[in-house]
Amino acid sequence: MKDEPFESLDRPADRETLSAAFRNWAAEWTNARILERFQELPEDILNVKVWRLAARATKTFGAVAEIITKAGEGTAALEDCLDRISEAFGGSESDFVEVEEQLNILGSFILTASTREEARAYLAASEITDDREIENLRDRVALMINEANSDPNEKVNREFGYAWDRFRREYRAYFVGCHNKVMNSPERKAKLSETLKSEDWAEFDILSKLPGFDRRFAAIASKYRLELADLECTIDPGPLLEHQPYCNCRFSLSESAQAELLPAALNDNLRSGLASFRRVLSENGEELARSIEKFIESSNDADLEAAGRSVAAALRSGREVPRFDDLQLKLLVEVLSETSETPIKRGKASGRVSSATQTPPHIRETIKTTLPGDQILLNV
Repeated sequence: MKDEPFESLDRPADRETLSAAFRNWAAEWTNARILERFQELPEDILNVKVWRLAARATKTFGAVAEIITKAGEGTAALEDCLDRISEAFGGSESDFVEVEEQLNILGSFILTASTREEARAYLAASEITDDREIENLRDRVALMINEANSDPNEKVNREFGYAWDRFRREYRAYFVGCHNKVMNSPERKAKLSETLKSEDWAEFDILSKLPGFDRRFAAIASKYRLELADLECTIDPGPLLEHQPYCNCRFSLSESAQAELLPAALNDNLRSGLASFRRVLSENGEELARSIEKFIESSNDADLEAAGRSVAAALRSGREVPRFDDLQLKLLVEVLSETSETPIKRGKASGRVSSATQTPPHIRETIKTTLPGDQILLNV
């Protein structure tokens, strides 16, 4: 519109040319909705520069948009329209050109505003990876967001769009690859199944319910089993990663390495818990042996008596208590009872978490508190 002649309106052709220019500008202005879209933006993403650009555009183009539209439609005099335009821009064509350029800058800011906020939120919620290229792209996107806010223009918008699309594409591929490796892993399921069918688990499951067994080992075993059960996902995370940097399941990049170690951690916890309980039994070996012998005196079961004598001998020997067979486990469950009146104190070592040489690091990290020494009560 700035190139049209504003002075020579004597000839009908010139008037029609100007009317057409006004109509074209009005159509473009209506379609662009620059000022309306600016008002729709959340205030927290705006800055002083764009506020000033919007304010000047409102006082100039915003003030004359209506009469330009009417002039193009023929419902307002072209001369009146030209006078209003001249007044709005102080009679300066250079000011007109300057504001028109500022309007383009404002349009550039508005054009990618919602995408920039989407990218900012995505970056904030996304996890750090160990892929250098992805992290470089993350930094690039953050930089371009700042540039598009402070110095919006078409070039910055293009560079931002390229970096943002590439980061999201690379991050999505990385996340999906890690997710699919960890979630629904046949190898992990096989390891868990093997553990739950093992003699260690059968013994742990029974003994962990008895007095004197450090309850923290049972709590940790339950925690690990729940975490392993959570490593199941029926969702394809790919489409979700278009708009959010995570799956709707519990998978986390930061915890994926730990997830791989969960089956081994569960096994270590089982062994540590059983070793801790055997130390408790050994420290109270004589008292427990007498209680077992008293219990089997009234038994008419030869096998139970033999099992009792074997356990009593092992307890008195001072050597490591061996694995219990089914009958021996049954005997211990019968003898160890919370209702007994004969206490056996747990020693210092078993009253606390195992020492650094006995307890794997991941278990020491899981156990944060120290329980006081408790008592084993014998059913005699």
